Amino acid sequence: MDLYRSFLTKRQKALQYAILGSLFIWAFIIASFIKPIGGKDFSDFLRGFQIGLMVAVDLSLIRRMLKCRGAMKDEEKLKRIYFEENDERRKMIFDKSGGSAIYFCALALLVAAVISAYFGPAIFYALLGSSVFLLVARKVLMVYYSKKY
Repeated sequence: MDLYRSFLTKRQKALQYAILGSLFIWAFIIASFIKPIGGKDFSDFLRGFQIGLMVAVDLSLIRRMLKCRGAMKDEEKLKRIYFEENDERRKMIFDKSGGSAIYFCALALLVAAVISAYFGPAIFYALLGSSVFLLVARKVLMVYYSKKY
């Protein structure tokens, strides 16, 4: 368990750095140096989308960091999280449904969507739809494989 405890300490530090990095992104969103091409409605929608996306990312990072801190203080939580992360059935379902590749592709499409919004709304909507499709397909595959195995 000491090895896993040191792993969680490293994860907690990485999450803290990610939260600090998100503060820089918040600064760029708030400053909004570059205006997107499109009408005022699309500009407002894009700004709201960016803020909503950052809130979701920040809440996810904070939740994971608090989970690590709670596990470091309580031995029972530490064991439960260890067994949860090393469960072979969950790993198999994760791998069969695409693993990390689909998450990486969906994240890349979201980043490309936000960047492309400054060039035209049609590209933004196409990339956003592709990202949502990937995430929904991944969830459907996870449900399918969890019922199958």
